[in-house]
Amino acid sequence: MNLNPITLTCLAGWLVLLLPTLFYLFVTWTIRRKLLLERFTTTNDANQDEDEPIRKYYAQFFPGRKLEPDLYKQFKRDFDRSYGRRYYLLAFILLAIVSAIGLWITAVSTQGWVGWLSVPKPVPPIVISAFLGAYAWVLCDQFARFRTGDFTPYDVYAGVFRFLIAVPLGVSLATFAKDNVGVGIAFLLAAFPTTTLFRLSRRLVGTQLSLGEGTENGNLELEKLQCIGRSNAERFLDEGVATIAELAW
Repeated sequence: MNLNPITLTCLAGWLVLLLPTLFYLFVTWTIRRKLLLERFTTTNDANQDEDEPIRKYYAQFFPGRKLEPDLYKQFKRDFDRSYGRRYYLLAFILLAIVSAIGLWITAVSTQGWVGWLSVPKPVPPIVISAFLGAYAWVLCDQFARFRTGDFTPYDVYAGVFRFLIAVPLGVSLATFAKDNVGVGIAFLLAAFPTTTLFRLSRRLVGTQLSLGEGTENGNLELEKLQCIGRSNAERFLDEGVATIAELAW
């Protein structure tokens, strides 16, 4: 494949997609880990042992854990074992592979449409539109999480999942629209979160097949709490906390 503006744009888009995760893992994650360790080894009481905060932590959350003489070293090892960067590795590799394949197909098909490359059968525009819509959503989500520092392995896997369902879901939902707007609809689905897309799909299928599914309430129960908006409620939902009672406990 020749290096031309289309190819270079897709290559740049692939690198930009991976940068937030890479920067978080090698900069933000490292800084947060350092600050956390410092908080557990800093005390305002001159008569208090430096290891006392760590000792209280284990007594509260791991009362049966056998403590080693070097508590600081043990705490660092336990932290890396539970929250280390290795949990991001598989998710990052999958994100890089899936996005690379999609952008490569986009570059080849686009060059075939404009006559820059001989392609026997370019991918239909609606497929490329659905993929680019997923790319826009994942990139926007990555930038937002990079800004707030709210980056977990689950969030990276969510990006991979969005890429995988983008084409079948976008093409399927676009069939409910007119033919001349199907391509645009497939891309504009990027404006909706993944959970909203599945809710919309259930409603459309229920309407078309007369399944009698009632209209779902789009508000989460946690949104009833003061200072809890949609984004915060969805963050709790990602952690398995969907109700006020679950949050309280």
